[in-house]
Amino acid sequence: MEVLGLTIFISLLLAALFSLLFIMQRRQRRYNSLERESLLPLAEEKRVSAGKEAESREKTKERSIRGSERDR
Repeated sequence: MEVLGLTIFISLLLAALFSLLFIMQRRQRRYNSLERESLLPLAEEKRVSAGKEAESREKTKERSIRGSERDR
């Protein structure tokens, strides 16, 4: 009989945990579905022009150089 009581107790804990996690997920207001997420790799990406990409790389280099100079 103790095993039955323990089983019911664990079942109720799991049900409460599931309910809590479900409510938290719904409150995040991210209503993504598996179908939508599976199609994300097929979405068109924003294209960056070559000039903007080069500028971005230069800025990144400058920041890393400045950061290494501060560390010295």
